[in-house]
Amino acid sequence: MILFGVNCGMSFLSCFRLRRSLQAILPLVAAVAILGVPARPVQLAAELPERQILVGDHRFTVELAATPQTRRRGLMYRSELPERHGMLFIFPDTDYRAFWMANTAIPLTLAYIDEDGVIFELHELRPFSRASVPSSEPARYALEVNQGELEDLGIGHGDRVELPDDLPEPE
Repeated sequence: MILFGVNCGMSFLSCFRLRRSLQAILPLVAAVAILGVPARPVQLAAELPERQILVGDHRFTVELAATPQTRRRGLMYRSELPERHGMLFIFPDTDYRAFWMANTAIPLTLAYIDEDGVIFELHELRPFSRASVPSSEPARYALEVNQGELEDLGIGHGDRVELPDDLPEPE
């Protein structure tokens, strides 16, 4: 029998069953090829430690990204972020930083924070943008929250972020 234009060298019934099996999985293979699948296992949000922080006078629950892997992944592959939640990126040093939104579907506000916990720069980030968003000054921390949330709460440049004493040591 001919299978996809090639003589498969099997009985008609065996070849027919193989062809039906292949036709059944081809849409799945095509979807994976088009949408992509991360090369590494997806780290679930529940695996990251969380802390409460004060941004200005407002409490936020943040996931902590303190390793190169968690900082690189950030909020990628998430479909939502609850109100007054976010991700705090903790770096081992104070340096110029840059973020992008590849594979991130949630519109976010990015706050760059100095080593004293003071917000010195805010950026509105577009979902799936690959444009780099660099800090204008060295930053020790960065905070991502739902877009517009800081503005709606009256939080901006010069506001303080109160960080807990028990933050993990960044790698």
